[in-house]
Amino acid sequence: MYGAIQADDTRPSSARKASTRSLVAATLAICITTLLCVVYLVTEAQTILHELRLATVPTSSLHTVASPVAALASRTSLNRDFGGLANGTRVLIVHAGDDWLAQFGQEVARGAASVTTAIKVLHPVNASISDVLWADAVILGSNVYNANVDPELMAWINTWPATHDLSAKVAGAFALAGGMSSGEELVLLNLLHSLMIFKFVVVGGDAWTSAFGASAIMGEGPFHLGTNNSSNQPGAWPSICYRHDNHIPAYFLLKAHGLGQRVATVASKLRAPHEA
Repeated sequence: MYGAIQADDTRPSSARKASTRSLVAATLAICITTLLCVVYLVTEAQTILHELRLATVPTSSLHTVASPVAALASRTSLNRDFGGLANGTRVLIVHAGDDWLAQFGQEVARGAASVTTAIKVLHPVNASISDVLWADAVILGSNVYNANVDPELMAWINTWPATHDLSAKVAGAFALAGGMSSGEELVLLNLLHSLMIFKFVVVGGDAWTSAFGASAIMGEGPFHLGTNNSSNQPGAWPSICYRHDNHIPAYFLLKAHGLGQRVATVASKLRAPHEA
């Protein structure tokens, strides 16, 4: 500028280069810090929005079922019509999914009802940590979502505080998939891992073929609608594997029944010393 006095930079060239590098490094550090803050804020905002959506889901938008068999999932409790022995053991069954999963969950409840009549079957939107604390046993169910647990069920589990002692409670899991080797065992194990984080005593089904819980397949092999047992050759699928109408094959329902019965039985045995 005219009339201004410009001082010459008398520093050595190496000093000027060092100063420039320091300025660039400081600018880069500020940019990285700003980016991390933005990412953190966006993540937190998404988490808050997701929790708000779950908290504001109207009752009318909850999973509904068409048949009396599947309607069990929408009922708050199940305390009759199964002929179980009322021994005081409380079983909570929570699942989010389609009508087939509701059918599967009903058979899990029937198995538990052979041991006790104190049973609740809930959707995650209607369930809370109070229900978990009420129960002596918790059984979680999910459809397979790209080899993962139903996001709605997982979001509910993630709301549990870690301050409660759940170490004396029993837990199990069930899953329903479209095809063989499509992720049902991964879902079972992921559910069991989550339950183990909270120190549940996890158990599987009543046979080695359901070691990690009960699972069913609805869209492949003899389990696909439209197939029939037309072969009496050795090695052919047994008749209980074939679907009739829109119901889960009896082969899988036996696994579900066995899971519910075993979880309730183990919970009853763990509860007994405290009642003595």
